[in-house]
Amino acid sequence: MTEKHVGYTLLGIGILLMFYSVVQIILSFTGRSQPFDLSLIELSPSTTTSATEVKKVAKPTTATAAYSNISGAGLEGGLSNFGIDQDSLQKMLNLSIYYVLLQVVLGLGYKLATLGVQMVRPLKVEVKRNPLSSSE
Repeated sequence: MTEKHVGYTLLGIGILLMFYSVVQIILSFTGRSQPFDLSLIELSPSTTTSATEVKKVAKPTTATAAYSNISGAGLEGGLSNFGIDQDSLQKMLNLSIYYVLLQVVLGLGYKLATLGVQMVRPLKVEVKRNPLSSSE
């Protein structure tokens, strides 16, 4: 296999990888395609603290104790007290990791296509004699 054949093959593979990753990114961001489920973290349903349970907390005597009771009661409810649904958090993580993975595939396709173009394009070097130099 000659150098040009390898170059054209690398160029084709690189263009296909770039096209695939761009199409997958567009489809996943528009909602037509779902990224694969990575499930890197297990989000277990946490026990939520109701408003009546928060009111039952004893009155603090200092400002730092008041802050610790408020922050402790807020964090016991998990992410639901902050308005973040666990399913949407998992989807955001999956989409972010999927996007980064496809960016790596896009970069790999670019590097392969660049290498293929360099192998296809002939390298011509012409050495011209300088008329000002005296080489007699």
